[in-house]
Amino acid sequence: MSINVIHGGIAIKTIPVHCIFNEFCNPPHMEHVDGQKCAPGYVPNDPLPEIKEHSDADIVIKNLLSVRSLHDAEKNAFTALVRVMIGDRDTQTLGDNTEADQYALIGVPVIVYGPGSIRVANQENEFVPKKHVDDCGKKRAIHPTRKNHDM
Repeated sequence: MSINVIHGGIAIKTIPVHCIFNEFCNPPHMEHVDGQKCAPGYVPNDPLPEIKEHSDADIVIKNLLSVRSLHDAEKNAFTALVRVMIGDRDTQTLGDNTEADQYALIGVPVIVYGPGSIRVANQENEFVPKKHVDDCGKKRAIHPTRKNHDM
């Protein structure tokens, strides 16, 4: 019997009825996902009955926001300006997702602030400490999301 599997951010054999995905695009760095290691009973080439029944279904993707990779951000004049406004802290790049796309849905511009350290990134109950929120208000350059982690 085949089952729905989500592994490493890749959904395999899911049965959506109506879904809105607020997702980022960061291609995974892996050669191959071995279905047998994902879940017992997983049969990669045997579609589920619900998938067969709706084989004429389509997927519509609407690009709400396009943000360039941060890898060359240090060469960008806007990045230099923001660094001056926030105290010229050292920066590091991290390929990850934020709530920026959700703000884009309601038309709010956002600058992602954080994490302060990769050791505290991507954990449960992430939040922006009050001190950082206060600092952002003073500098008027940052619109924080809940993803900042100098705890």
